[in-house]
Amino acid sequence: CISSVLTDISRSIALYLHDETSPYRIVGIDLCSRGFAIWQQYVDAVEMLRALFVLATTPRKNSISVPNAGLQARNAVLQIASENPPLFITTLTLDILHPRDIQHRKAVLQLVIFLIRKVTSW
Repeated sequence: CISSVLTDISRSIALYLHDETSPYRIVGIDLCSRGFAIWQQYVDAVEMLRALFVLATTPRKNSISVPNAGLQARNAVLQIASENPPLFITTLTLDILHPRDIQHRKAVLQLVIFLIRKVTSW
């Protein structure tokens, strides 16, 4: 069944995003960016977006095992924000108002700064 296959693929993408040692992490980021409209109904879309938030704002390149993961994650966040603004804004707002910890709040605010700079440069 196609639904079963999509569920398995979606779960794999989510696992790749959270696995810091996976050589397929960059593929997961890319698939999130290109097919989020498909995957979001088969996984926790908010958690997938939050994983991208973290990857997009990780300050040290040494913290991310895959080169350019931060840049790819920022592009994925922008793509998802344009495809599904309500999900993006809701997730961003919840994360600002109710962060997991101070580091998470800092990461989300860095993402807001990135978005402001992006919009003002257009």
